Amino acid sequence: MRSEVIDAAMAQRLQNKAISEGDLWIWTVTANPSDLPHLFVARPHSTKMRGAFGFVLVGETLAALRSQLPWGLHRESRREADDPVIVEVWY
Repeated sequence: MRSEVIDAAMAQRLQNKAISEGDLWIWTVTANPSDLPHLFVARPHSTKMRGAFGFVLVGETLAALRSQLPWGLHRESRREADDPVIVEVWY
């Protein structure tokens, strides 16, 4: 199943709704994933629902993708044990 690509405004609205409901979303940024090759992709994961959603943000560059992430997030670099496609996470 292919993920739906959303825009920055929709990502911000969904992030705001999650916060208002007491949920923490973690956006995992990947480079060149198998389902969306040649792109940087951010997938949100819910700590309440324990899983990923069926939508993503995409960018041709890391900078383009970062500019679409919801405002106010904190970046964490990838860990050595992470899958090689993972670039960073935002929460």
